[in-house]
Amino acid sequence: MINELTKRSKKKALPLSVLLIVLGIIFAAAFGFQLIANTNTVIFDQLTPYEISDQRVEVNLTASFGCFLEQYTENSTTKKQTTDYLYYVIYTGDDFATDFRYMAIRVPVKFEAQMEKLTEETYSEDAAEALHFVGDIRRLSAEEQKYFREFFLDSDWTSAEYDEGTIPYVIEANATNNVGGTVPFLLLILVSIAAVIWGVLRIVKASKGGYLKKFRADYESAGYTESSVDSDYQHGILLDKKDPLRFGRIFTYDISGVAPRAIANDKISWVYQKTTTHRTNGIKTGTTYSLVISAEGLGKQFEIATKNEAACQKLLNAFSELMPWVVAGYNDEIAKLFTKQHNDFLDIRYNKVVHEVNEEAFARYTTAYRSI
Repeated sequence: MINELTKRSKKKALPLSVLLIVLGIIFAAAFGFQLIANTNTVIFDQLTPYEISDQRVEVNLTASFGCFLEQYTENSTTKKQTTDYLYYVIYTGDDFATDFRYMAIRVPVKFEAQMEKLTEETYSEDAAEALHFVGDIRRLSAEEQKYFREFFLDSDWTSAEYDEGTIPYVIEANATNNVGGTVPFLLLILVSIAAVIWGVLRIVKASKGGYLKKFRADYESAGYTESSVDSDYQHGILLDKKDPLRFGRIFTYDISGVAPRAIANDKISWVYQKTTTHRTNGIKTGTTYSLVISAEGLGKQFEIATKNEAACQKLLNAFSELMPWVVAGYNDEIAKLFTKQHNDFLDIRYNKVVHEVNEEAFARYTTAYRSI
């Protein structure tokens, strides 16, 4: 029995464990590469126009020459447009560079006030407080270049001056400092590694029977030995190979999850079907069925998921036939008695019927399902 339950526990633990390990490795690698890229930054001010390419840079921005483009998203229902990013004209190098070109920086719209202030200070030649950004350089798209070019031509530049004085690159600023772009990736890597470790530990725990701890506590607290429970389990009734419950004379065995449980039959007082309707945005998306088992003195109800309503009713009928002291089924009056007048509830059957399995029904079920 213990070996069988250990194997079953390991089998049920494997899907989630393998998923945790695989996804953990994939995400740890992905976030690791991103972290390397995120920390491998260069100082933008120190780059000449000829050194600028697809790089991650730290920018100490001291000048802005105005916004030439807004990037927005549109709500498909309301058609409302929301500005997400603003494109500004900046130049390469620092304030003392003799060889520089104009290019672009794209900033989140939340920096609009700071960028407009910097632009005003640039044109008035006032001392400007630098803005710090971290971002990735990429080439301007054809559409972005069109607006970038129009900005200069509208400022009375000639095409030749535009070609000579600009480079078609933009910095996509996505943080105000490199720490802000690094810490989240470190945390995500740690979470990914933790997922891998958790997945491995689940497999190890299942392989060593670690998930059977509560199962052993169930039968030991009821005063039974492993050998007696083993016999009860081996001679128990399984209505279907994939059923979540196994009926013994002493215990009903919940084998639905990674951690099996042994529910003492003489403690079970009420079983009923629970139907849950699932909805998304008010639209019904499905229905699930489970069997709820109430056991006296155990301080909890056991809820066991079933594959469909027919399977749930089959188990409910088995309880009704095998354990005549158990109330099988649900109605509001029974629920009220169970909650508010529990002794009256127990007087319906639990206190009036001997807690012995119906041997005639047990034999009939054993004969009917002996081949499973």
